[in-house]
Amino acid sequence: SPVCDLGRLNIPRKSSGSTTSISNGCRHLSLMIPDSMQALRAVVMFAVALLSALSVATATEGEAFFENRIRPLLAEQCYRCHGQDKQKSGLRVDSRMALLRGGKIGVAIVPGKPDESLLLDAVNHGDVVQLPPKRKLWRRQIADLTQWIAMGAPWPGEQADLSAPADTQGD
Repeated sequence: SPVCDLGRLNIPRKSSGSTTSISNGCRHLSLMIPDSMQALRAVVMFAVALLSALSVATATEGEAFFENRIRPLLAEQCYRCHGQDKQKSGLRVDSRMALLRGGKIGVAIVPGKPDESLLLDAVNHGDVVQLPPKRKLWRRQIADLTQWIAMGAPWPGEQADLSAPADTQGD
């Protein structure tokens, strides 16, 4: 499949007729604008460019937030018991797909819905489970997880092996 370059906007002129087709490399607008509508074409091109830039900024911010705040937190606090080698309660937290799949208790995260995410209940030492078990995370760490889930839980690249759990001992 073609690589999606959201940073560029292609506005080719079609040679068959007097229309313009607009594309940003991933999303193609089936929009044919007659040359006689120069002002409208300029406004539409500007709007498409602006929306493309905003989606790139949002994706980049979410990915940067994940890489700077969430991945290190998960690696430091969670992977030992919920990583590739060991999955207590059948839960793995080293990939977005694994968090969406959840463990024995249920789905760990609901992207965009922090209040429905069991992971947040657990790190807040709620009624169902308390994680990490020995001490509650810092408020800033919980706020970061909450913000990340509210952002839709962006996770650049799924690199974790999602094979069957290696060890579910110590549930």
